[in-house]
Amino acid sequence: MAFGDEATRVANPVSGDVLQTRGELSPDGQRLMEQQRAIPVAGKSEVLICGGGPAGIAAAVAAARAGASVQLIEVAGCLGGVWTAGLLTKILDAENKSGIMDELLDAFATRGSKVALDSNGTVYDPEIAKLVLEELCVDAGVKIRLHTRLVGAVTNSDNQVVAVLTESKSGREAWLADRFVDCSGDGDLAAHAGCGFDVGVGSQCECQPMSMLALLTGIDADAARPYIRETASSAKPLLLKLMEDNGITPSYRGPTLRHLHSGIYSIMTNHEYGVSAFDADAITQATIRARRELHEIVDGLRRIGGIWKDVAVVATAEQIGVREGRRIRGRYTIT
Repeated sequence: MAFGDEATRVANPVSGDVLQTRGELSPDGQRLMEQQRAIPVAGKSEVLICGGGPAGIAAAVAAARAGASVQLIEVAGCLGGVWTAGLLTKILDAENKSGIMDELLDAFATRGSKVALDSNGTVYDPEIAKLVLEELCVDAGVKIRLHTRLVGAVTNSDNQVVAVLTESKSGREAWLADRFVDCSGDGDLAAHAGCGFDVGVGSQCECQPMSMLALLTGIDADAARPYIRETASSAKPLLLKLMEDNGITPSYRGPTLRHLHSGIYSIMTNHEYGVSAFDADAITQATIRARRELHEIVDGLRRIGGIWKDVAVVATAEQIGVREGRRIRGRYTIT
């Protein structure tokens, strides 16, 4: 069965026309053979970076400041990855980092709240972070493309990547560069390029759990101080005891509440185990479960009353936090 026999239109971002796909469905209905078509080249740069999370931003800014023309491609609608779209709100192990990390922490602190200032920028507002990261890249001369997902890589006879393929509202596009950097977080570019990689541990490739975070409001900071992580290490077990004493059983046994600014807080109290970072259906179901659990936990806290009587969810993360994907096999292995 053939599809798309009509003349192919030319993609046009102004008129909304698209480059149509033609193909033929296999007799068993299990595969679609897409016909060959010309893919437009969207850009050429000296360095192309796939993934605009913390690693991608550092790579892009460093390369641009060194004089290279840099293209940064990111699937989300903002830069920052788990820092922003994932609502992490806490940068771990930042104290011994210099260079670009120092710049970011200073900006998060000086442009953020008193909480951000007191924590030297390690507890931050995700909206401030989005703005800071975009400004840092733009000021360095990095070209940014958001809402664009890597879907393939083309290699030459020497197994060198010469182009990557993406999909977006602009359709399927090709990007050329002299050097490509995989900062996808899951080793997507490396996998498409044919690199070797490892996943998880053991025969079942067991990986660390995923987590969804959320922003809350309706809590009095002074009254809730004992439960806020930055107060003391006892905050997490105290919050867990409060939950369990009131019939709330979070999937993460170290629930973490952070005060960001004014009446805004972040909470991590969810773990999703056994979910593959490469299975969209599994990630979808984990996301639905995690979001439901977060709302159920907040509903349970509200029923406790007292300082929790007005607690409410402001937002759940755009993406569930993935702790572990592919580990690319490089020239060296750290043991």
